Amino acid sequence: GALLSVPQARLRLEPLRTMPRAEGKEADEAEHGGSDEEEEVVGGEVDWKDRIEPAIKFFDGKDLNGMLDDFVQEHKHEFEEAAEAKTDEEVEHKLVYTDLHARYLRIFETELNQFLEGEGCSSAEFYAQCKDAIEDNYTALFEEHQHHWFVDALLASMSYEHFFEMMTKAAREWEGGGGIGGGGAGHK
Repeated sequence: GALLSVPQARLRLEPLRTMPRAEGKEADEAEHGGSDEEEEVVGGEVDWKDRIEPAIKFFDGKDLNGMLDDFVQEHKHEFEEAAEAKTDEEVEHKLVYTDLHARYLRIFETELNQFLEGEGCSSAEFYAQCKDAIEDNYTALFEEHQHHWFVDALLASMSYEHFFEMMTKAAREWEGGGGIGGGGAGHK
């Protein structure tokens, strides 16, 4: 799909969390499934809940991918000229591109807000976890965070540059399949 088509290299590298030392290892193991890995928590108990894994399941279970794919398919022809450009200097960033990005972003934000409300999660908490994932925090050195792929895909909806790249790629693939000057399928 347009949003979640990134390969899912899923490593089970969970963020490391424990209860304060005063509550003991047994309390920690009961709450966190008996993990042997520990991290010092300064200033008391950490009530941490993975918000990204449920978001992945939420978006996989919804029609969001279909809606976003339909959007890409419906509007990729707008990016034909940009897809044909040989260098970045040749690309004219038309106003229609930013308008389409805003529409794409609204589709995604509506779905994300529904998820966050249902989870009782603030957007600040969700975005903080996304930042940790994209920066590969809580992972071994030179390892990618288990949710890095998902957050990278989310950036397509938030960043014009990612959106533009995705749309020009779709236009190029369409060109290869007979779209631009190929005598094939044409516009939707």
